[in-house]
Amino acid sequence: ARSTQGTFDVTVGPLMLLWREAAHRQTIPTRKALRKVRGMVGSEKIHLLPQNTVVRKPGMAIDFGGIGKGYALDHLERQLKQQGIQHALLDFGQSSLWALGAPPDAPGWRILLQHSNGTPVGVLTLRDQALSISASMGQVFEIKGRRYGHVLDPRTGQPLQRDLLACVIAPTATQAEALSKALLILGEHEGIALLQRFPGVEG
Repeated sequence: ARSTQGTFDVTVGPLMLLWREAAHRQTIPTRKALRKVRGMVGSEKIHLLPQNTVVRKPGMAIDFGGIGKGYALDHLERQLKQQGIQHALLDFGQSSLWALGAPPDAPGWRILLQHSNGTPVGVLTLRDQALSISASMGQVFEIKGRRYGHVLDPRTGQPLQRDLLACVIAPTATQAEALSKALLILGEHEGIALLQRFPGVEG
């Protein structure tokens, strides 16, 4: 959360619940409700103690959905290496990928990037890198005919409403996933400037 200027925060769970309930009721959350729930968001409110103990404020919830696939991919990549496998493309639903080594007939794995509507964006060649692709409107909350993206800005509590696609290449899939969400929220200028602070990261 600190390294992404608060744009990726695993304590966003209460906000996700608030917007899911709002979509179910077909009513936009009130300012008062947003203010109350935002008081339960913020990694700085979590305290890690010895013996794997976590202390959090009442009502707080941790949501690892934003990095879950990346975390699993990183574990798979390590297991494959331990088994002596040097060439593999791990693909979790075309949004999280790990390119281990290269195929036998090419210098790297060629990946076709597509927007959520299927429109081609470009081709990447990856070797020993992870890729995360996040779309602001990949999933939506619909309230009274208006679409709100499922990616929420933890700083404001608001969902994204611009239709954006963020692609991040990083040394680990977990990092790529966290940074692709940050890139969506910060936008193309501030987001790319953030990515440039991380070694081996491109977006």
